[in-house]
Amino acid sequence: MRRDVLRKAVIFSVSAAVLFFSVRYIFFTFQWDAIAGMMMRVNLARMIAAGGLTILFYWFLRTLRWFLMLRRLGIHVRLIDLYLCTAISLSLAIFTPIQSGEALKVELLKKAGSMNRAPGYGSFVLERYLDFCAVILLASVSLSAHLADMGKGSWALYLLSTLAALVAALMVLCQWQFRGRLHEIQQNIIQCINDPWTVMFLAGLTFLGWAVVALGWRISLQSLGIEIDLPRSLALMSVITIINILSFIPGAVGISEAGIAGFLLRLGKDAVAAQAGALIIRCYGLLIVILGVVHLVFWRRRMASRAKRLAGRWRSLAERG
Repeated sequence: MRRDVLRKAVIFSVSAAVLFFSVRYIFFTFQWDAIAGMMMRVNLARMIAAGGLTILFYWFLRTLRWFLMLRRLGIHVRLIDLYLCTAISLSLAIFTPIQSGEALKVELLKKAGSMNRAPGYGSFVLERYLDFCAVILLASVSLSAHLADMGKGSWALYLLSTLAALVAALMVLCQWQFRGRLHEIQQNIIQCINDPWTVMFLAGLTFLGWAVVALGWRISLQSLGIEIDLPRSLALMSVITIINILSFIPGAVGISEAGIAGFLLRLGKDAVAAQAGALIIRCYGLLIVILGVVHLVFWRRRMASRAKRLAGRWRSLAERG
């Protein structure tokens, strides 16, 4: 018990320190007057329309990936329900460390009576694993192939080593003998990955999804007049995502802005453009939250309508009886 308390205290202290210094850095370093002038010239229509489409398409790809996993487990849920739960959970996951809030979709479908927790969390663990592998691979390839001038070869090698460790960890996980609920989750993971063609398709959807996120970041930067090509957008997105994960800060507040600004500076952008670029990416995240709230409204109405229909059927059966 004491070790758990100490571990949580250390994680909280480190996260709080990172948050403090990151916020302090952007507060005193960012040129807010110049940034405000640049933000006033943003192409808002492009940002909302094109950026919003990338968000919706990303959610659809994530829904399709989850749909295929559940089909492998013999669970059949309507695609619209999976989509709404995925959209809601991914939008709220922005505020949670490692985007762990995405697990909310399992609870939403559990409450709706569409699935049990074991297969839901089994598929969720596999999704997180695929995401980590994809982001690490994208970051390593981007650093080695597209950003060689930044002298990041050693980082690329480190990330590839981490990816190899993740693959080895999955193999060990599948062989380890768990009990109880963990055994159920393990068996669900194994059932999802025991078909090579399914694994390839899931991996393809994962990489495509993250590429769409990188496209959304690029569109956001373009709306501000900042041009970077898609390979460097992939590098920016993947590297910053890893930094955000390692920070354990909800929403990566401060650390994300500092990381994006620093990355854009290394790409040759001037300080004001780099700092404004960091803020426009944060606005892209705000757009995700807004769209998520809209989907939440649709979900609540859908559940209320379903409950009303069920109540009507029960009343009809009671009257017949």
